[in-house]
Amino acid sequence: MAGGVALNCVANGKLKEENIFKDIFIQPAAGDAGGALGAALAANYIFYEQERTLSGNMDEMSGSYLGPEFSSIEIEKTARNTMQF
Repeated sequence: MAGGVALNCVANGKLKEENIFKDIFIQPAAGDAGGALGAALAANYIFYEQERTLSGNMDEMSGSYLGPEFSSIEIEKTARNTMQF
């Protein structure tokens, strides 16, 4: 799922409870920018007649940049500094 609706936790919970889908995947660009990603994938499959292949691995975006990594000490130090007024 993509788009702002994909970020609606209440709706996603209801979909899960209804058990009408085997799997639900909300991709990392789940905001409105995700519509462009879906359109590009659809164009690739439809216009270029590319076959969609699934590997069985639910996270094929393991190479996505998720931001810098911080140690527990760095996180705690930052949290303490921001709580001081």
